Amino acid sequence: MVQVELVNVTPKIVGACSACDRMVFDVTARFGSGEPNEGQPKQLGAPQLGAKRVTFLLASGEIMDLTFCGDCLETLNNDDYPPLWGRVLLSWMAELGEKRPDWIFRQSQNAILCEINVQDWTDVMRSAH
Repeated sequence: MVQVELVNVTPKIVGACSACDRMVFDVTARFGSGEPNEGQPKQLGAPQLGAKRVTFLLASGEIMDLTFCGDCLETLNNDDYPPLWGRVLLSWMAELGEKRPDWIFRQSQNAILCEINVQDWTDVMRSAH
């Protein structure tokens, strides 16, 4: 697992591992030149082998899913939760732009408590169809 320092936290990349940014989904389209998020994934295809969906319990009692590659999931531990939560918050704020709805301030006081489920993304996609 790549240890993310809070001062160096960057937004998560759609379709990538939440820890190391390795793409774990096929990218079928990217944002074009001059578009917001230029070069970033715009549309995703199938999950790649080893892509995992991890469901976490948050301090608020809510649940949240994040995506990981198999390598990062093997070494994921409680010390990784604060920087991961920082990435989630930063991603939401980047997506919102200048807007700051009330829920973002409430979520800034939230935290990841523990993993409650792990699934292969290929199984998740199969069961959805």
